[in-house]
This record gives sequence, structure tokens and C-alpha cells, in this order.
Amino acid sequence: MATISAHEGLPGCGCSIERRAFDPETVHENGFTGYQCSDCRLIYIAPRPSPESIANLYFHDKAHVRAASHIRTVLGRKLHARMTVRIIHRHKQGGRLLEIGSGGGALLVAASRFFEVAGVDFNPVQVAHIRDHLGLRCERGRYQDAFAGQKFDIIYHCDVLSHLYDPIQEFRNMREMLNPGGIIVFETGNFGDLDPEQRSAITVFQYPDHIYFFSEKSLATLFGRCLLKVVERVHFDRTRSDAFAKLLQTTANPFRAPIPASSSTSTPAPASNSHRRSFKTIIRDWLSVPEFFLCYLLGRNRRALTNRTQIFVLAAI
Repeated sequence: MATISAHEGLPGCGCSIERRAFDPETVHENGFTGYQCSDCRLIYIAPRPSPESIANLYFHDKAHVRAASHIRTVLGRKLHARMTVRIIHRHKQGGRLLEIGSGGGALLVAASRFFEVAGVDFNPVQVAHIRDHLGLRCERGRYQDAFAGQKFDIIYHCDVLSHLYDPIQEFRNMREMLNPGGIIVFETGNFGDLDPEQRSAITVFQYPDHIYFFSEKSLATLFGRCLLKVVERVHFDRTRSDAFAKLLQTTANPFRAPIPASSSTSTPAPASNSHRRSFKTIIRDWLSVPEFFLCYLLGRNRRALTNRTQIFVLAAI
């Protein structure tokens, strides 16, 4: 592997810190302001929350998406996990796989057919679910600490990039944890490429859970800073699936499974609501299938200029 030199700049794109005062305000939510890099179009919070406050969101299950939602294994999530494993399997047929931000464990379950899997997550409820209910290895905390000195053939994460405190350093860390010939596989959107009119249609940005929103240019800069090359990229047009999800929010809201305000899932729900909640969960399971179909099947490899999600397979240069 080539040697990486230190670079001063904005963690995320690496653009010069002297430019920050000239970047326009872009996103406002929950008392936080996002700015957009005038060069690479990365959207970032300034000032950033501290690493401790970021971790605290997940340690105490106070993030925008709670553990109960991640653990609820809807059919669409299973289909997504199997599709992702097929992409990984094109490049690696065996070996050790680490998932960073394992959520409810759907990917680990699907990948365990082919790989020796392990996960890591900050959220104790999710970690306990993967360990106790799925019977798979999952550690709590930072992957650099939990798996210090260990090497993997595949490191995977989905929708984690926007939550990383220092994406450049994190990808360098992942690169150093790869076995020779190993790959990093991850999924993320290109929200930084959306124009102001498209962004105005979005009602929730999930600040401060999200620290960055990347663009195509900022992703390319990130890969270059970390000496990573793109081996494969699969992109999916989100236009139809996002429209369907928005329709559900307005017309099918009673059927969407609730996310409890409590930070623990150990408290039993009132008996009078248990059957109704089960019915809602079943309906939500089936509604996740057309969402998956619209984005990951119908939208696959459609070259939307904006509003897409992408799965990258990266290897060290």
C-alpha cells in the first residue's frame, strides 16, 4: 500500500480551511446550521459536534432513528441485505467481514452464509439484539478499539458515512484494517448534489445525527485522500421510492410502525395495544417491498443526475 501524507483541511473533503468563511448556509434544523463547500459541494455542520456528543446519541438511543426501528426486520431490509451480499460476493467468496454500524443485523445474517462475520455498533440495544437473538458476534463502541490489531477481507457500512466525525481519517483507518486484496464496501447518497429547490422538498435532515452530506466530487476527493480506488459502483435512482415513501407519510401513516420515545425496548407495551402494533408491523413489512423494488430494482443503474444512492466497492491503491 502507498503511504498517505497528512493533509490539513475540512475533515470530509479536505478542502482548504481558509475557504470556510465564504461557504453559503444550506441546511437548518434543530438549532444546527449546515454549510456547503463552494468547491466540492460537501454539506457540513459548522462547528461540528464533539465526538463524545455524537457517540452519546447512540449510547443512550437518542438518535433520530431509534434502536426499535433498526431491530424491526422488515422484508425490504432483508431484500436489501441479500442484494448487497450478492454485490460483495462478486469480489470476495469468503473471508472475514466487519460491518460498522450493524443496526438490526440484517446484513450480518445474510453475509454469514459466505463469510465469517462480526459487527460493531454504539447502540447497546442493537448490540444485545445481534448477540442474543441472532447469535452473531457484535461489539459495542469504536471499531478501532473493539477490533484493534485485527484484519478483515471486507469492511462494510451502510448510510454511516454522513455520521462519521472525520471521514478522511476513518477511511484511512479502515484501509489499514484490510488484509492484502481486501475491499471496503459502503452505501451512501449524493445529497450534496441536490439543488436548493430539491432540498426544500425534504422535511427532515436528521441533524445532528448527520454531520456531512456528500456529493460526487467530495466522494472522489475523499477516495483520493485515502488512496482508495473504485473497483465497482452501482447506483440507484431514489426518485420513485422517495415519492412512494412521502405518499405513505401522508396517506398510510396509521400503518407505519411506531418508534417509542423510551431509550429502552425492555419495557413491555400495554396489552391493549400489542395486537394493533403487530398488525401495523405486518403492514409496514409489506410496504417495504415496493419501496425496495422502486429504488433497488426499477431504479438500478438509472443515471439520475441527483437524488440517488450508491454502493461503492473500494480497494487500496
